[in-house]
Amino acid sequence: MIAGTWSINQYISRTPVLDRSIMMNSRYCLDEYYLIEECSPTSAGNLEWFVDTFLAEEKKQAAEKGENIFEYCNQLVATMEPQDQDVVFLPFLFGSNYNARAKACLIGMGSHHTRAHIVRAVYEGIVFCHLVHIGKLLQNREQTRAIRLGGGAAKSMVWAQMFADATGLPVETIDTDELGTLGCAMVAAVAAGEFADVKAAANEMVKVKARLEPDMARHEIYKQKFAAYRKAEAAVESLWG
Repeated sequence: MIAGTWSINQYISRTPVLDRSIMMNSRYCLDEYYLIEECSPTSAGNLEWFVDTFLAEEKKQAAEKGENIFEYCNQLVATMEPQDQDVVFLPFLFGSNYNARAKACLIGMGSHHTRAHIVRAVYEGIVFCHLVHIGKLLQNREQTRAIRLGGGAAKSMVWAQMFADATGLPVETIDTDELGTLGCAMVAAVAAGEFADVKAAANEMVKVKARLEPDMARHEIYKQKFAAYRKAEAAVESLWG
């Protein structure tokens, strides 16, 4: 799972999925594998837009202090539990999972909601949009032991824990800032004769930095919130176009 500008959710398989239940099959870099993928422009790019649009002054002040505006967002999110926030965010600023005309929404705001409520809603909405994709992928797998998380969200332990709690699966982050660059280095190492194959390179070069176990009590809360997200998404579908 890559939670960056795009929501990219994928796994490799020796056989393609041909029942049209997933978006994409493509050839993987190993001859005997396919890449099974669900993706959309619905991930952390939404948070970046929110920060630039509504937290521009705070971002400027943070930069002047040598601080990170996204850490400020993490602190806001950490001030409340999932059950304390009921605003639904549909992260469709750049398009949705399956409807090119869909738009982003904040649904259920009241006068008591604070900046922290809204930022948490943005985090949760992005997680839930990933869950839509993951649900389709999991229908084609017998088991999934853990999720490997990359992208900007992987830099936030608050957000990574939210992914673990919402999916009910352990989330692992990798000890590198750029997964794509690491992949290129692995393939180059194989080409240079440093490793016999990509699997051997991965075994040596890929290191798990952190592993977050899901809180199953929170998982039950997120299941209810995800159901509300899907209901809201369906309710506004007829508005687009």
